[in-house]
Amino acid sequence: MSDLPAWRVHLGMPMCGARMVDGSTAAIEELFHQDPLMLFLHPFVRQATEEFPAGV
Repeated sequence: MSDLPAWRVHLGMPMCGARMVDGSTAAIEELFHQDPLMLFLHPFVRQATEEFPAGV
């Protein structure tokens, strides 16, 4: 894919690895069970959108 005219950007995933709440998946699982869209997925999109300009 080196001939593909595109940029590759790899940023840290929100709520994963070093960004985990309390260092475990328990908090993430709780958010998913309460409201999968707004409490679980929305923070991923929001954080990625906020951090993308600095990554560029």
